[in-house]
Amino acid sequence: AGTTKITLYCVAWKGKSGALNLSGNCTITPPRIEAASNDGASSNSPYTMTVTDSDRYEFTVSGCNSDTVINLQSEARVILWDVQLD
Repeated sequence: AGTTKITLYCVAWKGKSGALNLSGNCTITPPRIEAASNDGASSNSPYTMTVTDSDRYEFTVSGCNSDTVINLQSEARVILWDVQLD
């Protein structure tokens, strides 16, 4: 309850595009993002990612309450970090 914004960083696996869908019993805008491919997101070392501001996403949330569950579903392999609820 009280959350009005979700921010996170997200990149897709090397050579892929990665859609991330957010849903729940509240309104989330935008409900979907297309994360960009990142060469460092692979199964081969070295695991070095270059991250830019374009890899940071912000979602507006309204209609939440203490029972709200927000679901994140990816359509391909993605990496999420620094998820913040404000």
